[in-house]
Amino acid sequence: MNYYVARNIDEFDRRPKYDNPDENKLPIIFNELNVDWSKRLVICEGTFDMMKCGENVVPLLGSDLNEESKLFSQIISNNTPIALALDGDMWRTKTPKIIKKLQEYDVDVVLVDVREHGDPGKMSKQQFRDALSLAIA
Repeated sequence: MNYYVARNIDEFDRRPKYDNPDENKLPIIFNELNVDWSKRLVICEGTFDMMKCGENVVPLLGSDLNEESKLFSQIISNNTPIALALDGDMWRTKTPKIIKKLQEYDVDVVLVDVREHGDPGKMSKQQFRDALSLAIA
């Protein structure tokens, strides 16, 4: 184990909602054990999103893809095609920035539109598969 995430799921609005290690996330690729870098990789925000996104998926554990991260380095060095599935509230802010950043390195990127549901975690697996099949470049 190289990373963990815990989340408050009771009815109280406790803070913090998430409990993550204080260590630097840049050298960590969550779910790296299950990644096939030669196939299209789905990138989402969180672990609950990851559970709905099928196979070959990595959560950012946030909403930014840092160029200094191991994840970014692996994507670039393997020329891994990406399906970006950030939450709907990132559609006009962080999503275009990540797409631009990846395209600067000639990474093939498609955008999965999850705005109707808010985020992948609120979708069924089938709904996500359907959205993924309609992903746009």
